[in-house]
Amino acid sequence: MHERLSQAKTSGQPQAGNLFMSVANRIPFAMTARAVGLLMRLPQRGIVTVATNVPGPRHPLKVLGKRVVAIFPVPPLAMHLRTGVAMLSYADDLCFGILTDYDAVGDVDQLARGIEAAVARLVAISKRRKARRTKGPLSLVV
Repeated sequence: MHERLSQAKTSGQPQAGNLFMSVANRIPFAMTARAVGLLMRLPQRGIVTVATNVPGPRHPLKVLGKRVVAIFPVPPLAMHLRTGVAMLSYADDLCFGILTDYDAVGDVDQLARGIEAAVARLVAISKRRKARRTKGPLSLVV
C-alpha cells in the first residue's frame, strides 16, 4: 500500500487534480458543471471503486442522554462507480462499510474477507512489534 501511494504521489496525478480544482474555482459554476458533465460522458472504465477513511470521534458520544454504541459508514456510489468502501473510526472501534452495485459486482463477500484478513495481519504485526519493544531489561511504555 505504501509503495502504491508513493508511486501515485510521484506520478503527477495529485498535481493534475490540484490544477483542475484551481481552474474550476476560477471559472463560473455553470461552466464547471457543464465541463464535468461532458467529461463524465467520455468512456471511462479506469475508476470503478471509491474508498474513503473518515476519522470519527475518539470518545463515545451521547444522543438524548443515551450512549451511541456504534457508527456505521455508508460509502457513496455515483456515476460509473461500482464499489464503495468506507472506513470510520469511533471511540476504540474501526468500522468498514461496503456498498456495491449488485449487478456489477459478483462476490462482495470476497472483498469483505480480504479486508478482514488484511486487518488481522496488521493487528498481528502490531502485536509482534509491541512485544519486541517490551523485551529485555528496559520496557518502552507508550
